[in-house]
Amino acid sequence: MLDRGYVQGVPCVFEAMSSIGTEVSLEMSEVLLQGPCVVSGVQTACAEELIFVLSGDVEISEIDGKPMERHDNCFSILRGQRYHLNVTSSEPVKLMRVLVPAFQNAGQAALAKAQITSMVLN
Repeated sequence: MLDRGYVQGVPCVFEAMSSIGTEVSLEMSEVLLQGPCVVSGVQTACAEELIFVLSGDVEISEIDGKPMERHDNCFSILRGQRYHLNVTSSEPVKLMRVLVPAFQNAGQAALAKAQITSMVLN
């Protein structure tokens, strides 16, 4: 039971990227899930996915059942990672998904993720 609501690519230029002369368009989408339900997936090898929990109760675990850590209402699904997203209540859950493209430099990726997190949560 997945109602993707609106899905819209939003071009964003973040300071960490523009300071190195790179502009990147990130795919951001808002997702509404009616629980209880489980969504399983495999993250693409080309991007990391940040999932921000805007409302409701969500647990995300690796495919083997090991719970993933949540920081500032944000889960980070690594490239190629298999996962289960579990909506634990019967209430609707609102999520914001952001795909962060793979960077050659780990420092650039960390700065970009920090800026995205700040933008979404503020």
